[in-house]
Parts: sequence; structure tokens; C-alpha cells
Amino acid sequence: MNELLAEARVLPLHAQVSAHDRGTTDLPDWVTGSEAAVHSERAVVVATRPDTAGDVLVRVLLGDDAEAGTRVLDGRITVSTAIEVGSVVASDLVTVPVAPGEHRLAVFVHPAEAPSVVSFVLGRQPWT
Repeated sequence: MNELLAEARVLPLHAQVSAHDRGTTDLPDWVTGSEAAVHSERAVVVATRPDTAGDVLVRVLLGDDAEAGTRVLDGRITVSTAIEVGSVVASDLVTVPVAPGEHRLAVFVHPAEAPSVVSFVLGRQPWT
């Protein structure tokens, strides 16, 4: 069972939210604009419903179990001291302390189209 580390409602300006290493300013760019998510070594940006439709629930969990919704990313993220989640554009971010190093990261959204819930699931260490 996954452990909830943080949860917040944020305004997804430009229909996106992110999870990134604290202090990271270089977020990945959309390639076509139709991707569900884009990621780099230290950040992931996830497409959401439009900001005019209201806030998005952003959750950070620790565990190895799938969450409700559609998996849009299964990768890794490198963290220095913490991750920030929320909307960079709206300056609406929550800081979540995380052990330094590389972490598995899975991202789930619900519903699949124009999501109102985004769950970032960090894998438990150690992993193979």
C-alpha cells in the first residue's frame, strides 16, 4: 500500500502541473503539445484539465503499488534534497522532503482526458 506524503489542490495554469527537484528552473518542454507528460532527469510536467475548469488535486505517494487512474509515466527522477509539486506558472508549489538520489517515479492521472487528479508515486528504496 502506498503512503501519502503530500496532497494539495493547485490551479493548473496552462493546463499543467509538475514535480521537480527543488530549485530546478529548467522544466522539460512539450514536443507536440498532445503528450500526457514530458520529463527530464530532474522534472516531470503533466498535462491536466484547463485552469478554467478549476483546481487539480496533486498527490505525492511513496510505494510500489499502482494508483487509481491511467499511468502516463514510468521513469526516474533525481532529487537533491526535496521535490516541489504543483504549478510553477501559478507559483503554487508544495515542498516534499525526499532522500537525495535517484528515485523511481510513476505518474497516474484521473480521468485520462483532462485530468483533475495527478498522483506522483515515488518507489521505495532499495530497488533493482
